[in-house]
Amino acid sequence: MRRERVYEEIVARMSPKAREFFRSEIGGRVLTTPETMPEIAVRLSTADYFWQPVDIRTFVEDPKYLGSVLRGNIYGKVLDDLIELFDGDYSEVLLTGAIGWGQDD
Repeated sequence: MRRERVYEEIVARMSPKAREFFRSEIGGRVLTTPETMPEIAVRLSTADYFWQPVDIRTFVEDPKYLGSVLRGNIYGKVLDDLIELFDGDYSEVLLTGAIGWGQDD
């Protein structure tokens, strides 16, 4: 019974579109096959997007996004840290800085 309660709590927190997708496409598979959770998580995280978000490197370097301003104007270490931040499994981040921060490549 515990798994069913967790299932319903998760579904209740979803947007209506994600909830519809979850129930129609995934349904009870969560309750019976926990090994499919990574695939399910990816599909759920993209259910509410009209267009799939780009990765952080593309967002910073591509002229279609911030590239016309940031490309060549952001230190390599800062970009590497941003990539690690967005690819990592973080739930909370504390950002600080100082004069000269991020200049070491």
